[in-house]
Amino acid sequence: MDFAPTLKNLLLVLFAVLTCTQLACEPASQVRVYESPKSESTFVSGPLARTDTRASNPSPSVNKSNPSASGPKRIVGAIIPTEQGCYFLKATDAPERLEPLLGDLRNVVETFTIDPQTGLPANKLPEGWVMNPRNDIAIAELVSPESTGQVKFTVTALAMPPEQEWQGYLLSNVNRWRGQLKLGELTKETVQETLATVPRLGSPLPSYIFDAVGTGTGAMSPPPQGVANSPVPKEPASPKRPSLEYDLPAGWSVGQGSQFRLATLNVESKEGRGEVTVSMATDNPQANTMMWLQQVAKETDPTKLEPLVEKTLQGAQKIAVGDKQATLYQIRNSEEPMAPSLLVVSLPTDSPEMHLFVKVIGENQFTEGQKDNLIQFVQSLKLK
Repeated sequence: MDFAPTLKNLLLVLFAVLTCTQLACEPASQVRVYESPKSESTFVSGPLARTDTRASNPSPSVNKSNPSASGPKRIVGAIIPTEQGCYFLKATDAPERLEPLLGDLRNVVETFTIDPQTGLPANKLPEGWVMNPRNDIAIAELVSPESTGQVKFTVTALAMPPEQEWQGYLLSNVNRWRGQLKLGELTKETVQETLATVPRLGSPLPSYIFDAVGTGTGAMSPPPQGVANSPVPKEPASPKRPSLEYDLPAGWSVGQGSQFRLATLNVESKEGRGEVTVSMATDNPQANTMMWLQQVAKETDPTKLEPLVEKTLQGAQKIAVGDKQATLYQIRNSEEPMAPSLLVVSLPTDSPEMHLFVKVIGENQFTEGQKDNLIQFVQSLKLK
């Protein structure tokens, strides 16, 4: 009798039993979870990241709908005319994600100001909002709190048109946004009915909030390749810019241009460095003086600035410029030599209500030292 096969089978069974026993006694592997620290940064330099972080760190109160998914799109935006230019705020997203932000947006519009040194929005944002800079067509991006989905409002700027062209300018920009949603165009008679009017402190013109839902993407897009005569979405209307002729005082030089200034000049002097800007806007001494003092004093409460406004208006100086009479305003909140201040000349033009505004920006000791140069420069100005 051959026992070899039987012995071989017994050895295989014994090996299997020992292997199973070892596996049963081996402790189960543990899953380890590592929490990455949250970033403290709220201001991103350079191009903005396009990655949506809500998927990896969802907030319990955030609507997790995908804003790029198919379905109706909503544009909520604002059109804000200022002395420096016309500013546009715009967000495109799912309708339900923008609904909770309407109150905060109105607050932003009511208090909207621009820092004359940086050209960026300078107003205090609602709680939880942050501002990111931009390197492309937008000058900045306002981002809502994480609890509301971190919705992004781009901020862009264009030159202001002459007052008589404002209604057409407003209409063309409203219809541009409506076109992005595949909505029909409005007329000058119907456009006001679709906008929420927001009076803004220090501005002779009100601001407007746009809110509409449609089936378009809400974004600019080129026509499909190979399709002739495809309609191209309209770009924001920009009025023809007048040209200037002038004589530069000693120490003044031509600086980097801006889309909402007629001229930007750099100044070097023994009192320091500064900037001179030339722009065109409607003349409203009371409202403009309030706005300039807000920029210098960094104060948004008008009741605190009203005494300074009256004092500034009473101390304004008249200057003869050819056959016209200009007004020189000294805008300061403090007499300290290093305190920020403005010298502003309002010069009438041949266009009704429109004035040239020449502004010297710097510290008290600098602007005071440039007063004679400012008058000399204004008296040499010729607008074409």
